[in-house]
Amino acid sequence: MPAHGGNEDDYIKTEWRVDESKLSCTPNRLGPADTLTIKMPVPHFQELAVYHQKSRSWWFLVYWPDPSMVGAKPIISREEFITTPLVKLKVKEAKGTLWTGNTKSDQIFVQPGTYSIFLSDNLESEAGGYTCAVEYVPDKK
Repeated sequence: MPAHGGNEDDYIKTEWRVDESKLSCTPNRLGPADTLTIKMPVPHFQELAVYHQKSRSWWFLVYWPDPSMVGAKPIISREEFITTPLVKLKVKEAKGTLWTGNTKSDQIFVQPGTYSIFLSDNLESEAGGYTCAVEYVPDKK
């Protein structure tokens, strides 16, 4: 992901690693009644986001708050997050700050498809970090 407002052609490709000992997401197939469990060893990187590939939408969950985005706030502070070994998101209730300058939390799991979870020290940079992916199936029983 390029820095906010950056051009994808102008930045060095960010390295996102898949390593279940650093970031794991279960279950890997989700329905509305499920809870997504995101596990990380403590301490870990300080920012967390979800990306839906089909819509190319980012929801930031843990990030450095921007004072100009009144009403938008992380689900937990970065300071508290780095000592948190797991995050549980009830799929039908999960919300994050849609990264379009939005000022409120938006529902994450609405459209079917692949959602990637990203853990980094700075999501708006080429710092990289760890990723895992889940598939959201709205009609899963």
